[in-house]
Amino acid sequence: MKEKSPKLSAMVWLGILVSLLVWEVLLWMLQRLWVQVAGGKTVQFIITFLYGWAILLEEPPKDPSVNVSGQMLVGWWLVFCLIISTGFKSALIAHLTAQGKDKPVETFQDMLHIPGWKWGVEVWLMTGAPLHYFSTHTDPTVKAVYEGFEAIVIPHAIEKVSRGGYTLVTFENYITIIIESLYTDERGRTPYNIGKKPISFMATFGWGLRKGSPYYHRFMQLIHRLEDAGIMKLWLKHIIAGRENKEIPLSLNHMQGGFYLLFITSVLASFTMLVEIITYSRFKMKSLL
Repeated sequence: MKEKSPKLSAMVWLGILVSLLVWEVLLWMLQRLWVQVAGGKTVQFIITFLYGWAILLEEPPKDPSVNVSGQMLVGWWLVFCLIISTGFKSALIAHLTAQGKDKPVETFQDMLHIPGWKWGVEVWLMTGAPLHYFSTHTDPTVKAVYEGFEAIVIPHAIEKVSRGGYTLVTFENYITIIIESLYTDERGRTPYNIGKKPISFMATFGWGLRKGSPYYHRFMQLIHRLEDAGIMKLWLKHIIAGRENKEIPLSLNHMQGGFYLLFITSVLASFTMLVEIITYSRFKMKSLL
C-alpha cells in the first residue's frame, strides 16, 4: 500500500473557506462604503467573490479595489494565498521526491496469505519457551508457521529479507539492536521493517553471578526498580518512535501564520477605510467653505 499524498487537514480547509468568505464580504463592504461616500462605480459582490477564488487558484484577474484600504486588503490576501499554496506545494514536492513504501508484513496471517512467502528462525531460538509455544499451540495459524520454519543464521536471513518475500522470526529487542546498530544510517533510515504487532509468550532470562557475590542484592534491587518504573520499556519506545516516519497532514498549527496575518490585515484595512472617510469628509467640507 503506497503512502497517501500530502493533504491539508479538515480544519485548514474550513479555515480557508471561512477566511475567503469573510474577506470577500469585507472587501465588498469597504468598496461599497467608499463609493457611497466618494461616489464612483459600484463594485458588484460577484466580482469580489470570483476575484478571491481566482487568486487562491493562482489565476488573478483585474484588481477590483478602488481605494487604498481595498488595495491593502487585496495585497495581503495575495500574501495569504502565497503562504497556503507554498505550504501545500512544499509538502507535495517532499512527498513526490520520497520513495513510496509497500505495506509491510506485520502478522503471521500476513505471511500465510502471501503466495510464495517464506520465513525462518535461528536454531538457538527454537529451544525452551519459544519451542514450547510453537510446538504445543492449538491455533492453526501458529501451527502452519511452525511447520514452515527453516533454520537460518542472522547474516543469511538479513540478506534474504533484503531480496524480499522473506521474514525472520526472532526476539524484538534482539533484532532491534542489530538493525539499529548495523543497518540504520545517521538519519534513522533503514531498509528493514520490524513488526509492530509482536506475539507474547513467557520466557525467563537470568544474570550469571558467582555464589555469595556481595553485590547480588544491590544489583537485583536496581534491576527491579528499572523494570517496575517502566524505564526499560520507555527507552525502547523512544527508540522505535524516533525511527517511525508518519504522514502528518498540514494542520492549523502549520498554517496559523497566514490566518493571523489575514485577520490583522482585515483590521488594518477597516481602520484605513475609516481614516480615508474622515480625511475625505474634511477635504470636502473645506472645499465647500
